[in-house]
Amino acid sequence: MLEPTLDDAAARGLLSGIETIWLDRGYDSDVTRERLTARLIEDSVIAKKRKKGAAKDKNPQPLMACSGNGDLQTCLDPGAAI
Repeated sequence: MLEPTLDDAAARGLLSGIETIWLDRGYDSDVTRERLTARLIEDSVIAKKRKKGAAKDKNPQPLMACSGNGDLQTCLDPGAAI
């Protein structure tokens, strides 16, 4: 799901303004990091996968991207209106 979302954001001209991207633990993999690097997104904050038996996080972090000034630029949710 990450790749089509990033492709859509790129088609809308939104990737160039992303300095940091925050992803939830479902994206914690080397493949995700490679895909971000391929799109020149080098600063990412990806929640670590939970260890077996650990309690679930009651407040998961949404998929977001911020512009250079730290303001929320866009929610990279394919269903969201941008």
